[in-house]
Amino acid sequence: MRIFSQAGSLKISVFALLTITLSSLMFPGFAQNQGNSGGMGGGGQGGGDSLNLKHRVDTRYYVTYHYLDGVSILKPDSTYNDFYAWNPLKSGMAYLGNIGNPAYPLVYQPRLQPGWDPGLHALDPYRFMLDSTRFYHTSAPYTELGYLVGSQQEQIIKVLHVQSPSPNLSFGFQFRKINSDGFFKNQNTDDNGYRLFAHYHTDNVRYNVFFSFTGNKLNNGENGGILSDAYLSNPVYSDLQTIPVNLGGNNTSNFSIFSSSIPTRSYVTDGGVLIRQSYDWGKSDTVQVNDSTQRYLFYPVLRIEHTFRYLQQVYGFSDTIPSDSFYFAKYGLEASSLGALNAVQKWNSVSNDFSIMQFPIPTNQSQYLRAGITLESDKGYFIYNSISFSNLYGHFEYRNKTKNQLWDMDLYGSLYLAGSYFGNYKASASLSRKISNKIGNVRLAFVNVNETPPFAFSFFESNRLLVYNHFLKNENTTLLQFSSGSSKLGYHLELNYYLLNNYTYFSQYAQSAQFPGAFNLVQIILDKQFKLRHFHWYADIAYQQVLANTPLHVPQIWTRERLDWEGALFAAHLGLATGLDMQYNTAYPADDYSPLLQQFVEQSSLSIANVPELGAFVNILIRRFTAFIRADNLNTFVHSENFAAPLYPYGGFNFQIGIKWLYIN
Repeated sequence: MRIFSQAGSLKISVFALLTITLSSLMFPGFAQNQGNSGGMGGGGQGGGDSLNLKHRVDTRYYVTYHYLDGVSILKPDSTYNDFYAWNPLKSGMAYLGNIGNPAYPLVYQPRLQPGWDPGLHALDPYRFMLDSTRFYHTSAPYTELGYLVGSQQEQIIKVLHVQSPSPNLSFGFQFRKINSDGFFKNQNTDDNGYRLFAHYHTDNVRYNVFFSFTGNKLNNGENGGILSDAYLSNPVYSDLQTIPVNLGGNNTSNFSIFSSSIPTRSYVTDGGVLIRQSYDWGKSDTVQVNDSTQRYLFYPVLRIEHTFRYLQQVYGFSDTIPSDSFYFAKYGLEASSLGALNAVQKWNSVSNDFSIMQFPIPTNQSQYLRAGITLESDKGYFIYNSISFSNLYGHFEYRNKTKNQLWDMDLYGSLYLAGSYFGNYKASASLSRKISNKIGNVRLAFVNVNETPPFAFSFFESNRLLVYNHFLKNENTTLLQFSSGSSKLGYHLELNYYLLNNYTYFSQYAQSAQFPGAFNLVQIILDKQFKLRHFHWYADIAYQQVLANTPLHVPQIWTRERLDWEGALFAAHLGLATGLDMQYNTAYPADDYSPLLQQFVEQSSLSIANVPELGAFVNILIRRFTAFIRADNLNTFVHSENFAAPLYPYGGFNFQIGIKWLYIN
């Protein structure tokens, strides 16, 4: 899916854009033969630079990162030919019309984690998560700046700064702002995310400490959808902002990049701290670099570590001018006669983990045994009630990535030994083998998770409505997976078989339910690149088959097709990628949405059939400066707007200009 916008006033300074472009030419390039994850918290499926631009061969600088429990050293993404590698809202997401609105993936992805879960994930695609922090190391201060402006006053700002002032210390910060007025009335968004991180180790490398602090403040305008899809074909309402909506009335929101007043909104505010300390026993060595320099090496054999996590989360909904017709039809409430409608819940979660790691072969740190125990404490505060519970679980992991990089095996298990979630568990195993440089890797994986349904499915409280369901059983999900991929052959294939037992969902706007028994879901996912000289065809396709008469609804086929021309111009100092981008999914009964509970709701009465979404783009790379120019939702010139959910259409034509600038000091 894409962010579509009605053409409006596009506020960007051409002079400022040219100034930034010319400034970037003053700095030499640096090596970025880089991986698959966006450098500012984005994901994406791009690869490294395939153009071999002459100015990108400077090896004086390096920037790497790793995740807290990761064994691989990664590099920031240098992809410039795929806008979604940079954009916070990824391709294949269904969202309610505006960036920052509730969203979910069209290709089914279960949570697969036991234990406590608040169950409010509609705004997760826009959040910085505590456990997804990247810990960087760089040879010089490194900065990424990003800015996007689009129709309907859409703006995105990104900042990442990293320093390693000494071999012992690396730290940095990350900031992202999403601000958009939206195509339809009362759907404007204002999201802020920030992150601080640091890694320190002693000179002898025996003691390590990792620190991460993340915070989010997300505000999402809730309009309840438009009153009727007939308005879209009525020329009187050619300005989509004039179409009547269910929530928020006719009030005009106070919108700016720095603050937005949203009369009817859902929101998420959170902040979290993660601190991991470890101490190693092992073997030290020195390597003679030259006649006057020696390099100190240390190989851990045994490690003890303590990980502390604290997370405060606030989820809320507020409607200062509630509509009787909507709330009575969906929730049975005569809302306006009772004043403002509010729902809020606050969660404080603390966990302490104590683990021991052993490295059988000190020179291979990708082979280890880890065993530990974790104590969790969670407290929830609602408008009239509160709850608290504690849990104790043990976990074990064996990882063996061989030194020759051919085999990679991972065994993991966790079991809740005591507390409110006693009996929850996760068991997983994976084995991968590198066949050859050309054929790539083949991987087999198994996951089985037994978990208590998310808390919001059992209890939800507002000042006018109480929702509860105390008859839910534990969910059990099994995944069998085969995958293979090769950068040489330009493909990634994934075969997934899910077996879902006691699947939990919302059957109505204020009522959860559980499917009795088990059903299966089969997925075939293929990403393939075809190339003929400078012409590239990137084909992403997913096939999904689920048993009929079940509450899980997914499109049988989703695809994204990108056809472009890519080349290096002006003596290989400028990279250009220009072409067409299309996304399409087959008709299916897409979930409805409950604003008060922030939940997607199963519905079977309406099957949504959309036409292919078409966009055109020109992406430019000059040294460390990238420009994205996009014209999206071209299909609305010949067809009315597509829908994400019943009465939730996407917008019209959207024009966007974005930049990304990398700076090494």
